[in-house]
Amino acid sequence: MAKEIGPKIVLTFRRGNFASDDDFKKACKQPKPKKEKHEKNISTNKLGERRGRVFVERQNVDTMALRKRKKLKKSVDTKEET
Repeated sequence: MAKEIGPKIVLTFRRGNFASDDDFKKACKQPKPKKEKHEKNISTNKLGERRGRVFVERQNVDTMALRKRKKLKKSVDTKEET
């Protein structure tokens, strides 16, 4: 005869009848799944990688601080003289 090892657990069935129909419906009610938010300009390729487009405004090159080169300066000066 084998001895039991560990604590002894007694499980009993205490409730044998269901609740009223209204209460049963409330208990079994599951929330609706949330709609996924649509992401603009994002697509997925055949490998499952996500690709997206980024829109950037046009840059005004005239007001940008660029390196001033002598060649560029000469070409601008000749245009102003004509």
